[in-house]
Amino acid sequence: MNFNIIKEEVWNFPPTLNRYGKSRFPNDIKNIIYVESDDFQHQVIMTSDLHSHSIELFRRLEKVIPLEEFDVITAGDMSGKLIMGPDSDSDTTPFYQEILPKVKSLYLIQGNHDLPPSPPLHLRNILINKDGTRPYLEDGKIQNTPLGRIGGVHGIISNKPHPYKKSEWKYLDDLREFRKPKNKPDILITHDTPKFTYNNHEFIGNHKIYEEILKIKPKMYLYGHCHHHEIHTVHEGINFFNLDGRVLIWNAKQPLVIDETQ
Repeated sequence: MNFNIIKEEVWNFPPTLNRYGKSRFPNDIKNIIYVESDDFQHQVIMTSDLHSHSIELFRRLEKVIPLEEFDVITAGDMSGKLIMGPDSDSDTTPFYQEILPKVKSLYLIQGNHDLPPSPPLHLRNILINKDGTRPYLEDGKIQNTPLGRIGGVHGIISNKPHPYKKSEWKYLDDLREFRKPKNKPDILITHDTPKFTYNNHEFIGNHKIYEEILKIKPKMYLYGHCHHHEIHTVHEGINFFNLDGRVLIWNAKQPLVIDETQ
């Protein structure tokens, strides 16, 4: 894939605190990255792990780009309470309900800090795109979209009780669904992170997830959860994109304006 970074910005947000009310850094930072590609000409915003700052970040974003021209893909952990650890888990519904009317379409998977709305509601039922498709991607199933065939797996590998934490066998079983020829995605999304070595550097994550991605062979693979210092890596022809704490804005068609509110 022809992938070019046009401009990068760092946006500052209030810091996330530990249980003692302290933070390691004066601000939480999110990287806003304008990119373009001749091979992928859609206008898409791809992001994950914005945690407590999702709503504020998108409110800032709509001041500098026309959100209505963009499809949005999120790879989980899009809510929080400015607290480190499991106490930060929260319902993502307010964020998705706010941005859904503003964007062209939305496709999402949930992360290990995201909580579903209280029963009997479910995001698959309460979120609907303008074209009638469902933003909530079902584990191991394909959604046909104008961007291509999109599929995903929610959550992470963990034996701890949580709506979006799964045993290893269950998680990998969901991923294996995409090996089926009729179920092969163009864009594959997981919240959990693959582990691999690239240019003699080791990238943290789970090696079994990496092995499955190589067998599935999507055109693009998007993931979050752990931060990799490389945004884009290529493995056996598959384009990997690490979205953790990042906002990739693809193919913006207007002059790029720096956010002066920071």
